[in-house]
Amino acid sequence: MRYVTSRSRSSRRVSRLMPALATAFFVLLIAGAFVGAVYLFRMKGNAADAPSPLPEGGTRGVGVADALIPRTAIEDREAALYDVRDSLKVGVARRGVEDGKPYFEIVMNPPAIDRETHAYEAWIVRPVPYDYFSVGEMVTNDLGEFVVRWEGEKGTDVDEYTRVVVTLEAKDGNPDPGEQVIKGVFGAD
Repeated sequence: MRYVTSRSRSSRRVSRLMPALATAFFVLLIAGAFVGAVYLFRMKGNAADAPSPLPEGGTRGVGVADALIPRTAIEDREAALYDVRDSLKVGVARRGVEDGKPYFEIVMNPPAIDRETHAYEAWIVRPVPYDYFSVGEMVTNDLGEFVVRWEGEKGTDVDEYTRVVVTLEAKDGNPDPGEQVIKGVFGAD
């Protein structure tokens, strides 16, 4: 018969707990490193100091888009617009800067709609960090094309807004975006 002393029991308990203690230590170490990295990242730039491109005021990313949005999408000045139902090209969106003010303009020939009950509204989308705003309800020009032009405030930067979406809006007073019917992406070519 073998006698087990209390000393050998306690050493067995400690040896059983060692893997769990080591795992807990490494999890805490990794969590601490993550919190420290987030703190340092936020200290490099403050989003409150950046100008807002939105007329109502909005949020602006701090360098995230630089890594995730292709440079060609930011630099491209023209985007083809396609009907999402049949993939036909229906127009073009352009952007640029005039007199220090950014602008977006859209010209398109989409399917006909009942103008009494519906309207087309254009939106500009920033994919990272996600944000969007309306550039306005589209009107028709002398050629029968649907057009809209938006101008931002002087000195603002909206180059990270690389996607164009046109929605079909019911004239019911609801300010939320309606059905997406036309899309385009700057830098997609």
